Formats: sequence, structure tokens, C-alpha cells
Amino acid sequence: MKRLLTLFVLSALAAPLAARADGSIQLNASAAVSKPFGDIGNGAKLSDTVDWAFPLAASVAFRVTRQVAVGAYGRFAPTTLRSACSGCSANDVGFGAQVEYRFSEKLEGGPWLGASAGYQMLQQKANVSGSSLSSKLSGWEGAFQGGSDWELGGVSVGPFLQLAFGEYGTEKVGSSSRSIASKGLHGFFGGGVRLTLLL
Repeated sequence: MKRLLTLFVLSALAAPLAARADGSIQLNASAAVSKPFGDIGNGAKLSDTVDWAFPLAASVAFRVTRQVAVGAYGRFAPTTLRSACSGCSANDVGFGAQVEYRFSEKLEGGPWLGASAGYQMLQQKANVSGSSLSSKLSGWEGAFQGGSDWELGGVSVGPFLQLAFGEYGTEKVGSSSRSIASKGLHGFFGGGVRLTLLL
């Protein structure tokens, strides 16, 4: 009897969620521009190295309800450097999990908010006396996003803003790796355009 009652209660609680579940797959692709701020670590500023970043991101998510989607993202962001350096380059790479909430129960379009958490790497290359030198900073990251989409020929397109933040914990130069002793919080703030497709 207790088992039947438990199953009944669980079924009753799950019914509203199941009734509203969309079950579709949401694909996103975005392009943005962002400005760095904060510390790399050991007293160094991120903005002393990176001037602008241009994130290109993609994500796939499952609509657990008509308003909530949970999934994973990946990002590659070429950057421009603060100081002129022949043969130097840097890019920001990140990946992790994300969740998105839509204010409307419409399948497409409307305002939305999102949050994510994952792992990031700032990869740098330089030519020193004819030799190539590479370095990498890595650590955790998080972000908050918000925007609005409009339906356009079977897809949704719209602008968004994003505030990303994180902390580098490890620095690797060549084949040598070490922990950053005095860590600092850094971030990127920017905006761009996002395209959404439901499958």
C-alpha cells in the first residue's frame, strides 16, 4: 500500500512537468566581442595582455520543459594583444555545462537568461630570438548571459550580453607547469548575436 501511495504521489508531482516538457534539442551558435578585466594572478592584469576577445561559441541543450534547457557549450575566442609583438598570438578556449531559462512558453523567440560553469584556457604563442615559445593559463570559469530572440525563417536570432568570470590556477610554459601562488579573479564583459535552432 505504501509503495502504491508513493508511486501515486510521485506520478502526481511529475505530471505537471511531463505535461509541459518540450523534449526538443536546442542548438545555439554565437559570435561576440568582449573586453577583459581583473587579474591573471601574481599581481598581473589580464588587460595588460589581452586587449579584445572575439568569442565564437556553440552549444547543445535539451529542453527539459518548454522554458528550461540544460546542456553543454564550447568556445574558441581569438584575441588581440595589448602590446605589438611580431609573431605573437593568444586565444581563449572554454567548455562546460549550462542552463537557460526562457520567460515565454513559446517554443521559439522571446527573452531568456542563462548561466554556465566550466573550464577555461588562455593559450599564448610568441617568437623569441627565432624560437617559438608557448604558454597556457588554465582554471575554472562561470558566466551569466541574457538576451532576446526573434523568429526568422525557422530559426531564432537575437542579441545578448554576457558577463564571464574565472580564476586561473595553473600556468604552463613550454613543458614546465606550476600552480599560480597568488590567484586573482578575472573576467570578460561583452555582447553579440546568437542563432538558435530547435530539432
